[in-house]
Amino acid sequence: MRYCTRCRRLFDGPECPDCRSLGRTPRAEDWCLLSEEPRVYCDMLRDVLEQNGIPSVFAATQGGLGLFSNVNMELYRLFVPYPRLEEAARLRAELFSASLPEEDADGAPSEGGED
Repeated sequence: MRYCTRCRRLFDGPECPDCRSLGRTPRAEDWCLLSEEPRVYCDMLRDVLEQNGIPSVFAATQGGLGLFSNVNMELYRLFVPYPRLEEAARLRAELFSASLPEEDADGAPSEGGED
């Protein structure tokens, strides 16, 4: 695993897939890219990280408005300290995992019980 000091991301392989930097071994003081999300999701994730004692910072990457809506589509990159990256990634996965109700044979949501 290598760390790109320019993109602030971890990568496998000989060079960063984004900027082609050779990178270096990650250090405890490095801030690593956790995710790139719209602002509302970034704020939710920051709240969860804060509740779990994980510091984070974010920066805007690109802006814009949705073509057919007034929804702000600006994306933010969220960074966490390298020693907390794995835990932060787990929390992100839990937060954004879809837990949809199971469907029965006709496509309707099941009541959760057996008949």
